[in-house]
Amino acid sequence: MVSGLFKLAAKVVLSNPKLRKEAIDIGIKTFNKAKPKIKKNVSALKETIKEVSPIDDPKKFRDVYKKKIDDQND
Repeated sequence: MVSGLFKLAAKVVLSNPKLRKEAIDIGIKTFNKAKPKIKKNVSALKETIKEVSPIDDPKKFRDVYKKKIDDQND
C-alpha cells in the first residue's frame, strides 16, 4: 500500500517539469547542508580504520569509531 503511494508520487514528480525542478533543487540544498557532516564522518572512519581493523575486532572498531564521532561533535 505505502510503496504504491510512493510510486504514484514519483510518477507525478517525474512527469511534471516544475515539480521535478523543485525536487532537484531540494535535493541539492539538502546534500549541501549534509556535506560537512558526511566529510567529518568519513574522516573519522578513515582514522579509525588506520587504528583498528573492522574485520579483526569489530567491537573495538565500533567503540573507537563512536568515540571519534563524539569527539568531533563536541
